[in-house]
This record gives sequence, C-alpha cells and structure tokens, in this order.
Amino acid sequence: MKFEVLGKVTARQGDREADLRTQPQLMLAALIIAGGRPVPGDMLEHALGWDEMEEPPARGLKGVASDLRTKLSSVSPGLSVRMPRPVGSGGYEFPLEPKQADVLRFRTGVADARRASGDDGARLMRKALAEWGPSAGGLYGGQPLLGLPRSWAGSTRHGLRREHRDAVLDCLRHDLDVGRHQDVMRECDQLVADAEALGDDEFVVVWMLATYRSGHPSWAEDIFRRAAAYAENCLALQPSQRLHQLAEMIQDDDPRLGAPDCLPAVLPAAKSQAPNATPFAPAPAHRMSSPASDERKAVSEPSITFNIGGNASVGSAIARNDGHVTVHLGAAAVTDPVADDDGDPDTADRDEAR
Repeated sequence: MKFEVLGKVTARQGDREADLRTQPQLMLAALIIAGGRPVPGDMLEHALGWDEMEEPPARGLKGVASDLRTKLSSVSPGLSVRMPRPVGSGGYEFPLEPKQADVLRFRTGVADARRASGDDGARLMRKALAEWGPSAGGLYGGQPLLGLPRSWAGSTRHGLRREHRDAVLDCLRHDLDVGRHQDVMRECDQLVADAEALGDDEFVVVWMLATYRSGHPSWAEDIFRRAAAYAENCLALQPSQRLHQLAEMIQDDDPRLGAPDCLPAVLPAAKSQAPNATPFAPAPAHRMSSPASDERKAVSEPSITFNIGGNASVGSAIARNDGHVTVHLGAAAVTDPVADDDGDPDTADRDEAR
C-alpha cells in the first residue's frame, strides 16, 4: 500500500484508493509523518483538533482508528496486521517502510543529498523534490494535507512547505556557485509565480545575484523593488538591511559580487582584497537611500591594480570601474581614468583602457 500526504492525504493499493473522511485522514497523516514511530494519544487528539473542541467525540481515538482500519482493509484486504495498532497508554503506531510514503521518500532523499556533494548532491536533491508530484509548484511546493482543517494541519503544512523551500534553495545555491547563472535566473523567474517567494530574503538574494551575474543589473535592481513592494504591501514591513546592501552593491557594480557573464573575468592581483572580501560587508551610508530610485549615483572608487600577462584583453572588464585603474603590462604601467560620458555602467559604448 502507498500513502501520500504531500497533497491530498490518500492511501492506495494499485488503482484502488481508500475513501477517507476528515478524521481518519488526520490520524493517518499524523502517523505517516511520524515515520512509523508511536504517537501518544494526546498528540493524536491535537492532530484531530479535539483540544479545540468543547466536547471531543464520544467514541474517542478508538473509534477513529477503527474507521481508518476499515477503509484501509477495503482496498487492501490482504494486510497481515490491521493498522493502526494501539501502543502504550492511548497511543497508536503505523509501522511502514519509507518507500511506502511520499513524505518519507522525500525526507530520505534530502538526507542522502546533503550527505553527498557537488553535482551529485544537487541531482539527488532534485530527485527528492520530485516526490512532491507534478502539481507542486513555486518555492514552497503546493499544499500538503490538502483541505484538512485545524491548527495541527496548518502548522504541519507550513513546516512541510518550508522543507520544500530549503531543498529548492540548496539546488539554486549549488547552481549559482558553479556558474549556472542564467539557469538559476530562469528558474527563479518561474518560482516567483508563488508570490510568497518575494517575501523570502534568502530566495531574493539568490535571484538578484543570478540575474546580476547573467549580465542584467537593471533587472536585479527591479527584483529588489518588487521585493520591497511586497514587504510593504503584504507584510507591512520594510525590506531587510541585507537586501538594501545587495541592491546598493549591484547599483555600484561592486567587484565582490563577481563579474557578470557578459564580461571577461579579469581578477585583481592577489594583494587586492576585493574578490575575497565578505560578500555582504556593510555598505557606505551615502549609497542608495530609496529602494525605488532608478538613478545611477556616481561613486568615487579607489584605484585598482591589474596584473595582466600574455595577450589578455582587459578593456571591457575594467571599464566597469568608476575610478582610476592602473594596468601593469610587463614592466610598463599606464594609469587611465575610465568612465562613460554619461556615467551609465550598462551603456555598450565604453572607452577601452589601453
């Protein structure tokens, strides 16, 4: 018999599905999510919502367990042991193999993925996420325990959706770290169809970075404005300082964010700390004051020294610096102020440093 709780709570044997009412669904869900471990009676009563009622049903847990056994036996009459079975003082258990339930397969897959590393870990994580089925969408993966009422179902649903979100973020961060910036950007564009994602700082940070590194800084700034609007209109909050700092760094083409894919990567000499600096160091106070501002502010940057060997091309990369750049070519050193006529870092026609 197979069980599902990552959508509607169901029990199936082949193509036959048990016809479960609300109370047996709640009891089955609580027992399945426990992974076969015994569940005390008071916890089952909470799952059923009886602690929210003035008068619990007279038949008690025995009655609900009996109804559940009857429905399960109707689709799987060959069960050698009738489940759920009573344990301890008023509790019940439902022993089963992890492969029998979607939530247990998902959690086992997540654990396997986090023990692995690199591409193998990401592959295993995406395999685990597939347990949510084709109807699951967005960052949070749909609606587990679909349609079930009471506070236990609500809090459990929230927890399961957070587990889905954490697994998705693991995959996105891996792909971002290995340079699949455009893939991450496109996936985030789809995930944000779930509007809640705009209120998730961790997700928005990944989305902004992937978009910036794909060569679209203005799009990344627009993502920040969308997240700020969601925070204000839906959560009655201001965007976090972390998002403000990242938006300022993107606006200023801060080299600590990594060069966008549309530019050749030219790293400063090892003595420079820019590439290895803390990614979200506090930003200077004079930078972006309004999240809705589209204006590119001029910022004076210190000189950066590049050590270039061979026939490396450096012009378009160092053109992103607003200050002076010193380029060492063998024994010669040339200092050239690099700036656009209009001060716009996204303009295609830049002066090249020679």
